[in-house]
Parts: sequence; C-alpha cells; structure tokens
Amino acid sequence: MNGCSSARLAARPSGAAIIRSASTHPWRNLALEEHLALRIRPGQAILYLWRNRPSVVIGRNQNPWQECRLDLLARDGALLARRPSGGGAVYHDLGNLNFTFIVSRELYDLDRQLALVLAALHSLGVPAQLSQRKDLLVGPYKISGSAIWLRAGFACHHGTLLINSDLDRLHRYLHPAAQVATRSIQSVRSPVTNLSHVRPGLDVETASQALIHAFADSCGTEPCAHKLDPDSMPELDALLSKHASWQWQVGECPHFDASFKNTFSWGDAQLHLTVHKGTIERASLTASALHPHLAARLSAALTALPMRQPDVSTALARASTDLDTAESAVLDDISRWLSGLLHS
Repeated sequence: MNGCSSARLAARPSGAAIIRSASTHPWRNLALEEHLALRIRPGQAILYLWRNRPSVVIGRNQNPWQECRLDLLARDGALLARRPSGGGAVYHDLGNLNFTFIVSRELYDLDRQLALVLAALHSLGVPAQLSQRKDLLVGPYKISGSAIWLRAGFACHHGTLLINSDLDRLHRYLHPAAQVATRSIQSVRSPVTNLSHVRPGLDVETASQALIHAFADSCGTEPCAHKLDPDSMPELDALLSKHASWQWQVGECPHFDASFKNTFSWGDAQLHLTVHKGTIERASLTASALHPHLAARLSAALTALPMRQPDVSTALARASTDLDTAESAVLDDISRWLSGLLHS
C-alpha cells in the first residue's frame, strides 16, 4: 500500500482519494462502489480499485439469458452480478483489475479519465490505444472496456483491465443460453487478449500501482491508497442485499421471449417462455417423450411463476405426482435441465 495504513474513508473526504477493496466478492464490491458514489461531494474525486472472484457482471439494461451461460456459472460456483451502469457483459476473475473513477458531476471528463488509464499503461510499456467506442486496444485486441453511471450529483466511470484472466472461461461464459427476443441492450463482442501476453510478467499489483501513480499525478496528491473491507462495513448492508437479490439480478429484465432446446437420451425437448420483470407470463413445453396433455399440464404449472430455480422445481414436482415411472424419469431430466438454466 505504498506505506499507507489501511483505513476507513472519512465521513466527508475532501479532494482526491484512492480506495482499494479488500474483498473479492462482486456483490460486496459493487455495493461499496455504489456507497462511495452516493456519498461523493462537490470537488471530490475517487479512484476505486477492486477485483472479483470468477463472475459475470451484466449492465443495467441487459438480460442474463441473452448474455451468459447461467448453467455454467452455477456448475462452476461463479456468480452473476448486475451493475447500475449501462454497457455490456464482462467476465471478472482475480486476473482482471477493475478501476472506477467516482467524481462529483462537475469534474466528470471521460476523455481525461481514459487518457489517465492510457498513461498508466504506456508507463508499463503497453502500446494501448483508444478506439472510437472508447475501448482500450492493443492492436486489434480489446484489453479494457468502460461503462458509465451518471446522476445529478456524481459520475461513476468504471472499466476492466485484462491482466492474466482465464480467457477460456471468459469465452465459455459469455455466450447466450437461449434464443432471446428482447429490447435489452446486447453486448458487442470483440476479440480480447491479456496484458500479460503483451508485456510478459505483468501482474495485477504492478498495473494497480501504475494507475495509482497516474491518478495521484493527475490530482496533485500522494500515491497513497486506503484499503476498505466491505465485510466490516454494516452501512453497506442495504446495498449488499439489493445486489445479492434475485429481483435486482433477474427481476429487472425488460420483457422478453426465450427459447431453450435440449436433447436427452429419450429425445428432444423445447421450452418457449414469455417473461416480464422476471415472471413467466406464458410457457410452452414440448417433449418427444411426453404425451401432449402432460406437456400442457407442465406448461400451465410454469405460468405466472418467477423465473427462479426453486419456484420452477417445486411447481414441476407438484405437477408430476401421478406420473408413471417412465414419465417421472423424463420429468426429472427436464427439471434438472431447467434448474441449470434458471437463476436461484
């Protein structure tokens, strides 16, 4: 920490501050970011640095089924998070450095902030450039993207720096699980690379220090970072509850239609859903091994339910009480399949 002690941010910080999170939990880190933004005062600027364990973070107006594989996230123990800013879906892990500029609204200058990140990268010998979309590139490869959250009193500009992320996971997770028709903002896919491929030996700590020094130089302050631990900040509890909730992560989705397909040992199954604010308004399940009357019964059981794994599993179990052994086995397969597709 450049000789600086860990500290809590003062109730009304003045001037510039550099904050590093001690947590690697995406919901906690997003809660801390939002907490800092809501408390910013005129004339203040904060550089907030944070890392997350494996997770996918989607934009404010995005649909998770359109952006990522929820089944793979659940299987691997990775998390889904939604941020309050726009922009596309991103994969985070400990090889990815997240930076956030939180400033009072009158200080907001996106070009200056991106120039600061570029200066930090150039100081490391990375020949990064700014694209027309405001992404940071090395050659044809994207190494950083940004998203903006603007309010009357503050501006929050956050971005990622791929240092040595697991790109295999990134590509596996950031693919849609279904055919989705929606007005949600869809991510623009770009080829990516790690900065450690551009500058061998570069690690997250070295990149963090470069950003800290570039920010301190820009603000005329000391390159002193204070570490905050979201786990020990009860004032974050309400924001943490929001970020951890199904309602925020899934229930905020605009109206959409989705089609899911799967092939089992006994045949094919298709599920068509119409969903609004996380609630299934209409469901149509067809499966080659199910009698049409039974498929219709299961479709009816899904209607008006939250698109949430426990609710769907319970509804399917209730609808299968009088099935014979063969039909029950088919329904068990379908239930497990849907449980992987849905969010808990």
